[in-house]
Amino acid sequence: MAQSSARLVSQEPIWKELAKHAEQDIAKLHLRDLVQDGARDALLVAEYDGILLDFSRQRVTDKTMNLLFGTQAGLRSIRSHFQLLCFFCRC
Repeated sequence: MAQSSARLVSQEPIWKELAKHAEQDIAKLHLRDLVQDGARDALLVAEYDGILLDFSRQRVTDKTMNLLFGTQAGLRSIRSHFQLLCFFCRC
């Protein structure tokens, strides 16, 4: 199998921001408390091209999702790594 020149997602600058957020904000949260918020379902569930993404039962916040998908750098990084994964998995 040919070596890929793509960087690991953990080497992306957005990953450092996510790691900092996880340590400072997410680590102190418990999912049991987060799911008490009825608005989570509306905020953290999305459908795109027939694929349902449900993050409502994950230890994430609006800030987490904005870091992942709300910035051009984050979106580009996630999209490129997802495309690479799909290529190798033949999705």
